[in-house]
Amino acid sequence: MLRLLWLTALSSYILLPSACTESKFACASVCRHSGGCLGIAGFRSPSHAPAAFTTPTPPPACTHMLPVCGSPLIAAGPVTIATQAGSEMGYTRERTHRHFFVARANAFFSRLPIARIQRSLAMEAIKQGRMRPWKHTKEQILGAPITCNFDYNPRPVRLIGTVMDAHTEETSIKGGLKVYARNEETNMMLWIPAGNPKLRYEVTATKGSFQHYLDERDKWDEAWLTGRARMK
Repeated sequence: MLRLLWLTALSSYILLPSACTESKFACASVCRHSGGCLGIAGFRSPSHAPAAFTTPTPPPACTHMLPVCGSPLIAAGPVTIATQAGSEMGYTRERTHRHFFVARANAFFSRLPIARIQRSLAMEAIKQGRMRPWKHTKEQILGAPITCNFDYNPRPVRLIGTVMDAHTEETSIKGGLKVYARNEETNMMLWIPAGNPKLRYEVTATKGSFQHYLDERDKWDEAWLTGRARMK
C-alpha cells in the first residue's frame, strides 16, 4: 500500500536520492537521520529534474519524515504533538474516578481471611510448643498470680506479679495480659503479649482471687498517687 502511494505521488514528481545542492530543487521533506535514508523528495516541476533522474525509483522505508518549507508531507510516520495544558509538567488537570486509580490496598483486605490466618498461626505455634493454649473468662483470670521471663541481655528478667486484665478469652496471637509486678524498689504495670510465641510466661493459678485483685489494685493506686506527688 505504501509503495502504491509512492508511485501515485511520483507520477507528477521525481525523487532525488542525493543531497539538495542546487536551489532549483525545492525540498518537500527531509529525513531526521544523519545519514539520510531518503535524501530529497519532490521538485517544483518535472522540467527542473535532470535527465539522469527521469526514471522514478522507490525510496527506502523511512518513518522519520518531517515536513519542511510548509510543503505537505508525502510519506510520513505517526507524529504525536503534546497540546495538553499540563502534560509538560507531568500531570493533567483532568480528574479520574476509575477504580484502578482510586482503590487502595485497604479495599481488598476484606477478601483476606484474616481471622483464619491468625488462628492458623496460633495453632502452628501450639504444635511447635512455643505457645500454651488458654480459654478463660476475665472473671476467672483476674487476680491470678503470673510469672514472666524476658530474655534480655546480659541476663533474663523474671517478673512475678498479678493479672489485672485480659484481652482475649481464647488462644490468639492478639492475646494480652495486664500484669502488675512490684517489689521493694519499683512498681510496674505492663501489658504482656500472651500471644507472642517468643515470650515465656506461666499463669500459676487459673482460678484467680478477686480479693487479691482488689488488694493489688489498691497498692497500685497508692503507688501511682505517691509517684505523681513526687513528680509535682
